[in-house]
This record gives sequence, structure tokens and C-alpha cells, in this order.
Amino acid sequence: MTYTRLATPLTEQEKKGVSRYCDDSMIFHAIQQGWRELACHHPDYAALAHSLPTDLVGLDSAIEKSYLVQATTLWSAHGCGTGCRGALIGDARSFVGTQFQYPGFVSTSTVKDVAVFLFLRKKAYSNSRPTLLQFELPAGFNVVGSHHCGHHGEMEYIIGRDRLFDVAEASYERFPEVEDEALVLKLLPA
Repeated sequence: MTYTRLATPLTEQEKKGVSRYCDDSMIFHAIQQGWRELACHHPDYAALAHSLPTDLVGLDSAIEKSYLVQATTLWSAHGCGTGCRGALIGDARSFVGTQFQYPGFVSTSTVKDVAVFLFLRKKAYSNSRPTLLQFELPAGFNVVGSHHCGHHGEMEYIIGRDRLFDVAEASYERFPEVEDEALVLKLLPA
């Protein structure tokens, strides 16, 4: 199924930005968010850091050109959830009414089981605050699919930086092979 359309074809710079992100989103985030001490040991650090400004422009532009053709649920799983919820703990209901805004790009999948298996079950450890984000997005919302640059497999879609979402629902849920309950947040565009 095709979830997105492009308003105009992607340029080579846009394809490169999407592709660089899809190749290694962790190093992309580390460099983009200034975590040099985490990124500098990567064998391609110098080249990636040098091309980052151009890649960011390309990825931002690609996201703005690509939009959902119908209302869609996208999933983002975090075995180590501190990056998306920080040190917040407590009753899940206390999260309802708050807002979520990540300073980087958000990788998502159209398939909940893929997100849970690849990123929640494989990366969770004791007290890692596993978190599953359920994005309920309307038709026309801007996301770019990794397939636009030749990456296929997990049905990955990328949400742009600093997008604001309202937490509409929150609960804790158990998943196989994950020691702690995962916080599940249902997010709607603000």
C-alpha cells in the first residue's frame, strides 16, 4: 500500500538527505544534536559531520514535499525510552494533556509489530523506560517514506523535526521479552 505522495519529485539533495538518515539515524541524530562525544568514534564521522548541513536541508525539504494520502497510524518504539520521555514517570493518565515535541526527526513504521520487535524488544533493558509512540496522523500530514530513496523493508516513515503533538491517551502495556512495562502514548498533531 502507498501511504504517501510527493508534491514534486525529490531532488538528488533530498534523496541524499533521506538516504543518509535511513543509513544510520543514530549517528545522524548524534551529530545533528551536538553529541560529538557519542559520534566522533564512528568511522565516517568527519564525512558525515561535513555533509550534515546539506543533508538536513535535503531531509527537511523531502518531508515538506511528501504527505500522507489518508489518515494513518504510525508507530515509533523506543526500548530505551529516556530519549523520548526523559525522566518522567508515574501514572500513565498524568501524561494525558501534555505535549510531545522531539528536537530531531522521528523514525516510524506503519506496522506496530515491526516497531515493537526491532526497536522495543531488541533494545529494552531493566529500567530503560521502554516507550511506544502511536502517531494518529491525518491525510495531508507531512512525512517522507524511506522507499523514496531506495530503502525498503520496515515500512519506515520519517516525521520532521520539532513537530508538536498532544498526548491524547496513555497507558502501560506489557510486551514479550521486555522486562518493564512500556508506556504507550497516543499522539495527535497539535
